[in-house]
Amino acid sequence: MQKNFDIFISPTREDQAWTRDLVKALKEHGLRVWYDAAEVKAGELWEERLREGLESSRNVVFVLGKNAATSSWVGFMTGAAMSSNKPMIPIAPIDAGAADIPVLLRKFRVIPKTAPQIAAEEVAQAVSMKSGV
Repeated sequence: MQKNFDIFISPTREDQAWTRDLVKALKEHGLRVWYDAAEVKAGELWEERLREGLESSRNVVFVLGKNAATSSWVGFMTGAAMSSNKPMIPIAPIDAGAADIPVLLRKFRVIPKTAPQIAAEEVAQAVSMKSGV
């Protein structure tokens, strides 16, 4: 499958307004972003569209919340990204400790969840270094 998106935003329900602002800022950096709220239409099979979005993206960004370490959904998405050999970029609250980060994401440098524009700048830099964007 052709890689149509630079970034797949792993679905999160905890801070949707912040995530929408992040998506907007990433697009302002010229990145093509797959975000379920924009890509999955009413009546479509959500999990199938997520799979397609993940497959058609080069990188996966996880916007982590307070319950990420114990979330089975975050665990599932992390495993899916790893099995697809996708570069993963976690974004977590500033006060998150190691125990708040899912085990499979602890080995990556975590971007602090500050202003969406600041996080987008760091994500854009990471993506450009990985893919030559």
